[in-house]
Amino acid sequence: MKKNKKLQSFIFAIVMLTSFPGNSQAQVEIPKTNWTASTFRYDALYPPVGAIDFGANASTTYWALRGSSKTNRWFKIDLGASYPVAKITITYNLGGPNFPQGVDIYVTDEAFPFNPATSGSSVGNDMSGDLFDPTGKTFAATITGNTNPIIDLTFPAAVGKYIWIVSNTDKGDWWIINDIKVYKEGISGFVTPNKQSSEIKLFPNPVSANGRLTVALDSDSGELFINDMLGHLVLKSNGLHQGHNIIDINLKSGLYIVSLNGLQSKLTVK
Repeated sequence: MKKNKKLQSFIFAIVMLTSFPGNSQAQVEIPKTNWTASTFRYDALYPPVGAIDFGANASTTYWALRGSSKTNRWFKIDLGASYPVAKITITYNLGGPNFPQGVDIYVTDEAFPFNPATSGSSVGNDMSGDLFDPTGKTFAATITGNTNPIIDLTFPAAVGKYIWIVSNTDKGDWWIINDIKVYKEGISGFVTPNKQSSEIKLFPNPVSANGRLTVALDSDSGELFINDMLGHLVLKSNGLHQGHNIIDINLKSGLYIVSLNGLQSKLTVK
């Protein structure tokens, strides 16, 4: 009995110390301090770092491939850690038409493969390669017919360490990126669990894999959040209904906290 009380006290302490999302979510720009950038090709005068130079000279420093944008040519950002990415803003060459008309944008925890015979980055050498279908992507968007030098893409939070920008069309102009900003879904305030959530559950995830989470509610409710033990939001699901809800998940192994924001309802997780 004493052990059970200690365990309950330990779990309660973890819950109270964890940062839970409140009623409103803020998009917080991810600092570029630990970012690295790579690309299939670049000119020595316009290296990849020019697109992630902390925004100090976004209008004058940039990455350029110094050649036309062809299908499967790519630019990759390593954020340095995994984040719940919710927004990506790409500023292409503002002074001209030097941007692809179509791109595929991926958020992923996988450094997914290119053709090993042609992959990599090199000054002056075309290292386009063949992009294989990524297996670990948590978000994918396809943009075609683009005529805007700024792409502002907002989406439900997707956890990933890498941002891939891949040309999906052929175009004769150069491909120039002046600046890239990536935003995570953050917390606009701190709320105690009893005010924010009618139910809080611990969810042990034994293996890193794609899977499904079954959430059973005894009444219609609002939003469900999954946080890791450091309080980072890793998944948010809206519009849950009474009964069994099946939610696709892609989580690393570990212990997570599932919380419910909405009407008072019993929450069962398995």
